[in-house]
Amino acid sequence: MTPLGRYYHVSPRFWRISRDWSEDARTLALYLSTCSHRNMVALYYCPVAYMTADLGWDLPRLTSALDELVAVREYVRYDAAAEVVFVPQAFEDDPPGAGKQTVGAVSVIRELPDTSLLEAFLDIAQTICPELAKALGRVIEAASKPHRSRIEAASEGHESGIEAAPIPEPDSRTRTRTRFPEEPEEPSPPLGLTEQEREILRVLRGIDGYPFSYEVDVGCVRKWLVRFPHVDLAHEADKCLDWWAGKPQGNWRSRLRNWLEKAEKEAQKQGARAGPTARGPTAEEQTREAEAFLSHLREAGGEIAT
Repeated sequence: MTPLGRYYHVSPRFWRISRDWSEDARTLALYLSTCSHRNMVALYYCPVAYMTADLGWDLPRLTSALDELVAVREYVRYDAAAEVVFVPQAFEDDPPGAGKQTVGAVSVIRELPDTSLLEAFLDIAQTICPELAKALGRVIEAASKPHRSRIEAASEGHESGIEAAPIPEPDSRTRTRTRFPEEPEEPSPPLGLTEQEREILRVLRGIDGYPFSYEVDVGCVRKWLVRFPHVDLAHEADKCLDWWAGKPQGNWRSRLRNWLEKAEKEAQKQGARAGPTARGPTAEEQTREAEAFLSHLREAGGEIAT
C-alpha cells in the first residue's frame, strides 16, 4: 500500500493456471483479484450487481463466468447469501504483512457481514499468515464469550465454595463506568439507495472512529461537493482508508480532508473530472445532489445532524 494509490500483486502463474479457461472466466478472475471493491485479504463484499456494472456484462454472462470460476476451476469462492467473495490465490500471492498490517486486516474482516467463507479463509491463513490467524482467533473467541456481570461472578464463586472479592459500595465522589457487550452491527443500507450512495456508506462505515454511522453532517457533505468537484469522493475515501489501515494515527477527519485536497489538486492538473461530465457541478446541482443523498439516508432510518 502506498499513499499514491492501492495496488495488488498478481502472480505470473495466473496465465499458466488460466490457460484453458474461457475468456470471460479469465477476465472475471482478474477483475475479482484487482477490482476497487477488493480489500487487503481478498475476502470482501462484492454483490453480483457490482460485477455486472463494472464489467458491463448482463447477468447471464456474469453468472456463467462466475459458475466456471467457482464450480469448475475452483479459483473463487462466493457466498451468495452474504454477497461475499474470497479469492484464495490472490490472498496467497499478496498476503498482509505483520504488525500494523495485521491489525488493519483484522479490522477489515470485522466489517464484513457474517459469511460461511470465514472458516475457509482461516484455514488458509493458518499457513500463509499465522499472526493474522491467531489475531482473528482471539477476536472470534472474545466475541463468543457471554458477558458476565460482577454479581454473577460473585454468585458463581459463592456456589463453588470460593470466597469472592467483595463488591465495593458506590462512591458518590467518583463516577463509575459500566461495561456493556459490543453493540450489534448496524443493518446494511436498504435497497432504496443508489449504488453510489451504498458505496459511500460502505466506505465511511468502515472507518474506525470516524463520525459517520448514518449520521451525516449536512454542512460537511455540501462543503465536500463544493470544495472537491473533480474528486470521486467514495473512491478516494476508500483509498485513504486502505492507506490508513497501515498507519492508524492522527485525526481521521483532518487526514481525509488532506487526502481529498491532494486528490483535487491532482485531478485539476490532469484536467480530468471523475464523473460523466467534464465540468464542475453548479451550485444548484451541488445542493440538489446533497439533498437527494441526505433524503435517501433519512429513508434509511438515520438521524441527520444539522
